[in-house]
Amino acid sequence: EEAESAPPEQPSMLVEMHLWSVARAFTMMAPFLKTYSTYCRGYTRAIAQLPAVFRAVPQLATLQAENGNEGLDSLLIRPVQRLCKYPLFFGEITRALGGGGGGGGGGDLLRAELAAVSAALERVNGEVNAQSARAAEGQRLVALHHALGGALPALLAPTRALLVDVDLRVTATRRPT
Repeated sequence: EEAESAPPEQPSMLVEMHLWSVARAFTMMAPFLKTYSTYCRGYTRAIAQLPAVFRAVPQLATLQAENGNEGLDSLLIRPVQRLCKYPLFFGEITRALGGGGGGGGGGDLLRAELAAVSAALERVNGEVNAQSARAAEGQRLVALHHALGGALPALLAPTRALLVDVDLRVTATRRPT
């Protein structure tokens, strides 16, 4: 009876099969998760439109109240939050599997596969973050272009990068002599 209640040292064959399936699914899906960068680029603009949407469709407020008053903005950011949690999830599974018996075999291969999936998802996160940062930088350049009255069209060249973004206040102007 004691042997039945003691936790197993190694995952069962069925658990390993399920973990292999999950790892394989994420390996196949990882390249497609890069589209989250497009989603992130539009998030701020979408959130800014929510008040107008709620005014135009009053039923949304009722629907939101019926679902625990969770804001639509919070629901819209969830996919991005989930993307950040995937590598943590696979890292935890890998650690939970432990070092195994050291004799090689399926357990070691599974841990290596799960670690590879975690690393691939970390790379996707990095790419999504970098693309989102470039998009935000481009939006700041467009705003600067408009603030300058469109006087510097070369500011919007695709090769331009915003290196410093500071607020300045001019207190006096001096004309060259």
